[in-house]
Amino acid sequence: MANDGATPLAMKLLEQGEGAELLACYLSSERVEHERSAAATLVELCGMLPLALSIVGARAAIYNWTLESLTDDLRSERDRLYALDLHDSETTNIASVFSWSYRNLAPEPARIFRLLGLAPGPEISLAGVSSLAGTPIPVTRRFLDVLVEANLVSELTRDRYRVHDLLRTFAADQAERDESVQSRQEAMRRLHDYLLLAADAADRVISPNRARIELLPVAGVFSKPKFSTYGEAVGWLETEHTGLVESIYHALRNGFDSHAWQLAWTLAVYFDRRGHAFDRLRTGEAALQATSRLGDREAEALIRTSIGYAHARIGHFAEAEEQLLQALEALRRIGSEVYEGNALIALAIVYEEQDRYGEAKGHLERAIRLHERHHDRAGQAHTLENLGWCHAHLGEFPAALRTCEAALALFRELNDQDGQADTLDSLGYTYAQLAQHEQALGHYESALALWRDMGNRYDEADVLTRIGDSHAALGAQVAAHEAWQQALFIFDELAQPDAELLRARLAR
Repeated sequence: MANDGATPLAMKLLEQGEGAELLACYLSSERVEHERSAAATLVELCGMLPLALSIVGARAAIYNWTLESLTDDLRSERDRLYALDLHDSETTNIASVFSWSYRNLAPEPARIFRLLGLAPGPEISLAGVSSLAGTPIPVTRRFLDVLVEANLVSELTRDRYRVHDLLRTFAADQAERDESVQSRQEAMRRLHDYLLLAADAADRVISPNRARIELLPVAGVFSKPKFSTYGEAVGWLETEHTGLVESIYHALRNGFDSHAWQLAWTLAVYFDRRGHAFDRLRTGEAALQATSRLGDREAEALIRTSIGYAHARIGHFAEAEEQLLQALEALRRIGSEVYEGNALIALAIVYEEQDRYGEAKGHLERAIRLHERHHDRAGQAHTLENLGWCHAHLGEFPAALRTCEAALALFRELNDQDGQADTLDSLGYTYAQLAQHEQALGHYESALALWRDMGNRYDEADVLTRIGDSHAALGAQVAAHEAWQQALFIFDELAQPDAELLRARLAR
């Protein structure tokens, strides 16, 4: 039986092969081998927990159920604890076994464990737990050490923790039973406050000249994050990526609508730089629901602008245009001219991607007037760079060079590396059209160095494509193919439609 030899702390994780061996103790090696795929899935669904696998094995043996049927039961997280119940004694009920460790906790570690069941995902930082619990970092660390010792929480690094989803379900049940609605709401609010504040701090480093929104007032954050370098900011965002995405949906589900849309907006530049266009799109769509419930027309327009840009990145140009036109209509009614200028730039980019350079140029000429009126130098620089790109594609090369050089000077004054890289790329393209391929290559390679330094994957691949073109024009076919292969690898990694065009070029 599954309860033979069970102890309150028997929750150390197994390896995949060990899990299959444990199942074979209850069934047979032949049966586990026959249902190898289902057995592997069961080991994963049980989180490598010996106790959970013992209960699964005993259940399959007693009722002669197939392993495939048990995986169906376990796939529903809501029903997973029930599925791991043999209904014959307290020791064979997984929730009861978890409670052995839980009941032995002192009140404060028990409270933190309960609150962890409310967190958006399985992983959380020490600072996140501190905010969730409303306790200072040193105190929180001591309580987490207790939970790690009790095998209720896994310590991934000194400042990062994981709670297996079975335990999270159990913890959430305890929170619903023992914490008031107000207590649960306050805990979730503190965590969302922290994530928004931290994401904003990172965004200010990776995009220092971005037009800012007024964040919600935050409270109960004991660790206010600071990032000294671009690498630190991006590193934090990458580490927290999955949790940040899930927290947007979590905020939406739990009525924290302002947190949902503000976090989605804050993460948009990071998503774009790292090639996460689908995350930008999906979180934007969730944020749009939040702004609709709030009735905040300006917030809705900002999110539509972000959604439009994300659609453009993945080649959904009709959807992009629809979102951006709606955003522009709203911003003009509100009279929000700086954000209107930014939306015009985004719409121009959509038209540029469709070779509609005349229309794009018209929108950019209005955008530059708006940004000049409001002395928005970053907005002016971005508009000038895109105008230069349009001039080059319209064959207006002197104007393209003049406009891009003006944009580059502004970006350098602003210390905006991404803007500099964009403009160097545009200058490279202009020189390529003038058949000055050595100069083109020099500008492209300068842009590549900046984008690699920032970890901007999409634009790295994009400029590698043009570097390959310049090498080809200079007769360096080996170097051309090498650059195109590098670009193709990144586009494939990002699931970008550009990959197919590049693959066809390489096949020629």
